[in-house]
Amino acid sequence: MGYKCYYRCVHCGGMNRVPSERIQLAPSCGRCKEDLDTSGAPMRLPDEEVERLMEKVPVPLLLAFVAEGSEGSERLQGVLRRLGAEFTGTLMVLEIDAYRNAAKHEQFGIVSVPQLYLVKDRDIKARKQGFRTYEELKRLLDRHVNPYDV
Repeated sequence: MGYKCYYRCVHCGGMNRVPSERIQLAPSCGRCKEDLDTSGAPMRLPDEEVERLMEKVPVPLLLAFVAEGSEGSERLQGVLRRLGAEFTGTLMVLEIDAYRNAAKHEQFGIVSVPQLYLVKDRDIKARKQGFRTYEELKRLLDRHVNPYDV
């Protein structure tokens, strides 16, 4: 038996629940009918959209505060893409420009980049500062991301 996966439509922002066994069938958004991106690729959203996701999304969020030109941030991008693809539908990965998203910068007390937060049920479950390897972040996510929890 499968589990529920959740995807945010890049066209209209609608939240979509898709049974895991139907992901390969190219699902479309229930609101706007456009194709859903089920790749798990990291999303870049404005502050207000991040806040809305934190309030409503039923799966954990990995918030990655990054900055253009930061070596650690650039190295982390490949790790985030790989994790997003592996946990597609059961985790949402957000890349947040730490300097352009001032409200989130202040809310989370960002002092340097990259900085990572794992948010589940509106609670911060983990915080990591600086570049982290795929293996280290995968161990963290394996403890907190369970597709059968949603």
